[in-house]
Amino acid sequence: MKKYFFTLGFIAICGMANAQKYSVTEELEVIQGGTVNVALTIDTQSAGVYTGFQFELYVPDGFTAGTATVNTSWETGKLDVGQVGQRVRFLGTSSDVEIPSGEFQVASFNLSVDKSVETGDYPVTIKNFAYLFREDGKTDVAEKTFIVRVVDRLTLAETSTILPSTVSGVNVKVERTIKANTWSTICLPFAMTAAKWQDAFGSDAEIRRFASYEVKNGNIVVKFAEPITGALAANYPHIIKTSKDIEFFNVDAVNVNPDEAASKRAIQEEDPETAEMVDICYFAGVLKANTKIPADNLFLKDGKFYYSTGNTTSDAFRGYFWFKDKVSDASRILIEFDDATGIKSVGPSYDNDKVFDLQGRPVNIPAKGVYIKGGKKVLVK
Repeated sequence: MKKYFFTLGFIAICGMANAQKYSVTEELEVIQGGTVNVALTIDTQSAGVYTGFQFELYVPDGFTAGTATVNTSWETGKLDVGQVGQRVRFLGTSSDVEIPSGEFQVASFNLSVDKSVETGDYPVTIKNFAYLFREDGKTDVAEKTFIVRVVDRLTLAETSTILPSTVSGVNVKVERTIKANTWSTICLPFAMTAAKWQDAFGSDAEIRRFASYEVKNGNIVVKFAEPITGALAANYPHIIKTSKDIEFFNVDAVNVNPDEAASKRAIQEEDPETAEMVDICYFAGVLKANTKIPADNLFLKDGKFYYSTGNTTSDAFRGYFWFKDKVSDASRILIEFDDATGIKSVGPSYDNDKVFDLQGRPVNIPAKGVYIKGGKKVLVK
């Protein structure tokens, strides 16, 4: 199950509403036996007073519409649904609610598909759509046909800006690119048994949980636990390294249940002044694309940490970090693994003899520029 929008546009100038267009803003896709939620959004250039709307939806055999709701800001609003065969009539009413300027979701409804419906593209047509306004009466909108794609495997795309909907027992295709032989972050809205994640990522893949961090010799050392050998938990950010490039992977019979709040895994300590428990660091999962990474939080790319400017965005199924302590340069943030064989560090070990560039790469004979030696920046003229 996945949430999608089609936009209903109109202009309201000096109290006169003029309907323009509505269109599907993202391809509608629903798994056999599943349900897709369609949200109606109007796009205005100025405010107007809404008193109701109505439309008819014509759906193919095996499709059922229902579970319709009006925006909760309209306390007196309701959306009545009546289905006769393949025609569904919607009637939304309210009591003189002003629509703000810009995009505004007025209502939503579900489209359910029987398991017997074959995979393929199916047309769904909206007819006789009309807005009802206090001053202008009724404004009609031209009919529109959009396509609903019925699939036997649900696609979870890393580029989707919509949070996956909760659905059980489905086969999924996860479009999540992972570069081979380098550490990346991963957070999925469903759990995977050891057998399933090994089949998806390779039996030699390493997946680790965040353990803690410390400041050592002016560096931030980020510590991760031993590689997991059991299940990969849902909504739990990890770091992962595979021996092969991955563009997508398929997983069968999973329960998709995204939880953005649960995906933020924090470590706390007691504040000596207030005696309250406060976060000292966290590893937060990202479950939808275009998520902004807050300023001074860190993301992992090609095995290296980078600070977010506050405008940095992340694709879905990844994660980012925050530490109470901060260093002047992200190249001073190291990865350390706590393995059964002992501590193993990854990244530059800023000792007094070695010289590194600002990306943490060792340099034998530095040219002119700024470098790091002994954990400090040095200028070579």
